[in-house]
Amino acid sequence: MINEAMILDRLYNDRLRLYRYRLFKTDYGESKSEKELIYDDVPCGLSLSTKSEPGRTDIAYEKSEEYVIFAAPTIDIRDKDFIEVRTETGDIITGRAGKSFKYPSHIEASMKIEEVV
Repeated sequence: MINEAMILDRLYNDRLRLYRYRLFKTDYGESKSEKELIYDDVPCGLSLSTKSEPGRTDIAYEKSEEYVIFAAPTIDIRDKDFIEVRTETGDIITGRAGKSFKYPSHIEASMKIEEVV
């Protein structure tokens, strides 16, 4: 039997790599954090959510774009996770995850763009 998650999975043409910072103690008892790879090469879909016009600040023009990531419901995307998406066209988009919503068929997470390569 085909369910919604299987149908949506066929639409995911982009690939996600997700990092999460974890705290650990050094041999000297010092607390540090490091970026840990959680998921690699996960099928996903990336959609533009909001696009802003460049705004004038004191120093330069700034603009911000937000995207929405769609992935299988088994993927755990948390607020502040560092995400790298390789699009179907080969662009690499990096940013930070925001609030995510899980549904039986998929997960949706907002993503604030930091860099497009």
